[in-house]
Amino acid sequence: MSTKEVQPTDAGRVLLQLYQIFARLEQAIQVTQRIDRGNMGQLVVGSTSSIAYDILSTILQNFRENFPEVELVLQELTTTQQEQALRDRRIQVGFGYPPFHDSSLSLECILQESLIVQNIQRIGVVYRKLQELTPKVETAVVWRQEDDSSVLREFLKVVRTVSQR
Repeated sequence: MSTKEVQPTDAGRVLLQLYQIFARLEQAIQVTQRIDRGNMGQLVVGSTSSIAYDILSTILQNFRENFPEVELVLQELTTTQQEQALRDRRIQVGFGYPPFHDSSLSLECILQESLIVQNIQRIGVVYRKLQELTPKVETAVVWRQEDDSSVLREFLKVVRTVSQR
């Protein structure tokens, strides 16, 4: 058995460095492609506190299941605050109640529901509940028209799928 150490030549060391560079480049290309497809990154979502929790939680859960490497950041904001945050690019998408006044925003209604108002009505000496249907309340998803990020496109696909159920 030989005790002699094997050392790469100068050319061998350069080839080893090139191999390592190309391996890191391949890794960077793969990460870039995943980001471009919307499979990685971050999405900042604004939502009012009174938004229909069941639909929002379903949307967020479905998105997380399909895009686990996208970090979802949820911020509680009023509709007016969401408009400003979208203009300032602090959030990428919001959930709120129309009207939104900024014409540079895209808006889609994802839910319509009637609210029931209950009052107590006195009839003679008997009290009974009186239920009234109020006009429909819309929940909308809103985003900047010029925002064409792949993460946002994938998120909006999930929103549309969930809201059509």
